[in-house]
Amino acid sequence: MSSGTTGRSLGQRVLSGSVVYAAALGLNSVLVLAVNALFARILTQEELGTYLLLLSLSITIGAIPQCGLQRTVVRRVAQGAVSNEWRDVADTVVGALLLAVLACVATSLAVAMIPADWTASVFPSSDVVVLGRFLPILLALTALRNVVSESFRGLHMVGWASFHSRLFNNLGVMCLALLGLGLWRQIDLTMAAQMVVFVAALALGIASLHLLSVVRRRCGGLRMRIMPELLRGGGSITLITTLTMVSQEAHLWILSSIADASEAAVFGVVNRTVMLMTIPLLVMNGVIPQFIAELVKLNDTHRRNILVQTGTFAGFGVALGMGLCFWAFGREILMLGFGERYGVGYLALAIAVLGQVALSATAAMMQLMVMSQHERPLAFVTVGSSVLGLLVTGLSANTLGNAAGGLGFLCGALLQSAAVWFYCVRRLDVRFPLGFRQMVEGVRVVIAMRKEVRR
Repeated sequence: MSSGTTGRSLGQRVLSGSVVYAAALGLNSVLVLAVNALFARILTQEELGTYLLLLSLSITIGAIPQCGLQRTVVRRVAQGAVSNEWRDVADTVVGALLLAVLACVATSLAVAMIPADWTASVFPSSDVVVLGRFLPILLALTALRNVVSESFRGLHMVGWASFHSRLFNNLGVMCLALLGLGLWRQIDLTMAAQMVVFVAALALGIASLHLLSVVRRRCGGLRMRIMPELLRGGGSITLITTLTMVSQEAHLWILSSIADASEAAVFGVVNRTVMLMTIPLLVMNGVIPQFIAELVKLNDTHRRNILVQTGTFAGFGVALGMGLCFWAFGREILMLGFGERYGVGYLALAIAVLGQVALSATAAMMQLMVMSQHERPLAFVTVGSSVLGLLVTGLSANTLGNAAGGLGFLCGALLQSAAVWFYCVRRLDVRFPLGFRQMVEGVRVVIAMRKEVRR
């Protein structure tokens, strides 16, 4: 295969894969919102608070037993597939699944042994029985699902990776909940948790069988082999992943621990609503990073800056437009989507929207830091801003209720955005302000580079 053909194939995979993945994430955000809206109308506020807390804890704690395998699998599977070393691909997939199963069993047993009194003291307003019964199972299913879906990504099967990652889960829960309403007319918290666990187990089984059949078909057979070397370097990845998840989800935990369950439920709904503002950014983040990486490698600072500046203003403009809609009609959106009792979350929504606008304004600059190998400063900034945000939420929870989560998110977002902006201007030589001509030139840069890739 010639280098030109290889370049075209790689470029086409990057572009098409980014678009498919970003579109799948956007669709998943809509499905998450639809599922939460359905349960918000079925469950009481206290039950919804416990339900959202169960999902949040399972996602975050589920990052621990993955042991960084979700990143290691992508790298080793992709490298083996490119070099046609399918035996190594098969051993990697099977070995990663076996290691993940062992880690999940250990983590689930550890969580299951936590005394109910401790859980009740941390989350006094939540249903401890439901958490204790379903959390160990759901976190294991979540972790294994991520390892399987990332294996598909390593095989460049981005569509299937997106489908098996969360789309099937959310679509299945939605259909099962609607079926349950049709049969029993009422669904309580226990039934909702059972539906989520059942769909997660079904989705994991289907995804695992699909993955193993693909690998077996390409390599001719499978071997049950545990590969401890897959865990090498996984500690740092696990730490970063877990901290990132904590910074996103811990506002809900704090409200569940300090405030009433109804306040946690309202903020959980607000948090899921604000996720809609990230859909345009997902599309932009799926297209811009590889171009920034290429321009960094070429040391083309001029075009790199134009591209980053254009992405900054585009992200800010889209987020501001959506934010204005939430500020103007936020109360109506919450009441229409989730029920009248959730209209009290408007203040938290209005505050959190400001934070999301700030993050959107610096999304392209964060990509520049990652693609130019300045991840460590970004990690320090993320940890510091997360700590500040969580402190603000904890200190104001008793006074502001659900709005405390929005205030904490805003404070963390403002600190992170200001630090990223300052770092990129001072250390990476990004210049502002940007005029209309430069924005047009930035669009032309993207179009020209896409044409180069296609040629």
